[in-house]
Amino acid sequence: MKNLTNSNRLFFEGLIIIILIVLMGTVNLYSALYSEGAVSSIFYKHIIFIFLGVLSALLIQIVNNSYIENISRDAFIVCVILLVMVLFFGKRVYGAKRWLGTASISFQPSELIKLVLIFYLARFYRYMPLCEGGYRLNHLVLPFAIVLAPTILIAKQPDLGTALIVFFTAFFMILLLGINRRLLVGTLALFIVLSPVTWHFLKDYQKRRVYAFLSPESDPLGSGYHTIQANIAVGTGGFSGKGFLKGVQSKLGFIPEKHTDFAFSVFAEEWGFIGVLVYFVLNLLLIHWMFKVVKNIKDRFVFLAGAGIIILFSLHFVVNLAMVSGMFPVVGVPLPLFSYGGTALIVHFTALGFMLKLSRTY
Repeated sequence: MKNLTNSNRLFFEGLIIIILIVLMGTVNLYSALYSEGAVSSIFYKHIIFIFLGVLSALLIQIVNNSYIENISRDAFIVCVILLVMVLFFGKRVYGAKRWLGTASISFQPSELIKLVLIFYLARFYRYMPLCEGGYRLNHLVLPFAIVLAPTILIAKQPDLGTALIVFFTAFFMILLLGINRRLLVGTLALFIVLSPVTWHFLKDYQKRRVYAFLSPESDPLGSGYHTIQANIAVGTGGFSGKGFLKGVQSKLGFIPEKHTDFAFSVFAEEWGFIGVLVYFVLNLLLIHWMFKVVKNIKDRFVFLAGAGIIILFSLHFVVNLAMVSGMFPVVGVPLPLFSYGGTALIVHFTALGFMLKLSRTY
């Protein structure tokens, strides 16, 4: 009975944190999309996506973990095929092809593969025996190829931010299992040496974003505009903020992508340091809660899947806030449960539904 009580307590602890973050994000999105006495239809789409996300989270509660493991490879292959289809048949928005579907209904395969890849890698490494001294190159060739395929396809859309999230989620999962020290040092050294080469493969707008990151003031009305306006919004929030629906930067249209990538800027301006502190604490509590969920799990697939989800959420949280604050180039990474986004929101709900299930069963 004691174990059952502890499991229920852990479940409801996570559920409360998730609900609070979703509510904060929904209130913030309402403000971001509110103008002249009315709110944009995008807000109501967001509510629908939340509903679909909740349904997906409930569905994964009743799906056996062994079934998720068994279908992960086929799901990965389907996602890769969808990513190839995006390059040929995808909807072009702002010069990028990232969506499949019609004008009214579409989805992002690049968001789907984030979670699918986590499950597939967890399955792959369940059956790979641990190696004394860490995995060596011959152990990593196949998983590297598995990760590289979607990473390249996503980068070609182009969507560098999502490609980096996919690659580093997988990288940290493999790092968690243990990599031979010499191989790790050699890989990092090779990455540093080859970094200048990758510059030539970046799109022009991506290069401008890097320049804007290094010196936003050099092009304040162009590539540096996003970073400058976001910093102004965050800085003018002060201690207690300007109040709900009273953000000047968002209401006057200075903040770009205020309902997606830069939703945090709207929140910081209206709720100030106090609101930002509450939001930070809630996200840290969510990550800490997920650590508590997986720390005692003995099943290797389930443990690795849970660890991958922790890495995924942590990367999104850190990269988005670093991007908004000017400590990282603008790469288009949304905040989980906070930014607008159909496929991404549903995927994040599904991942957290999986974690909620683990909190009651392990």
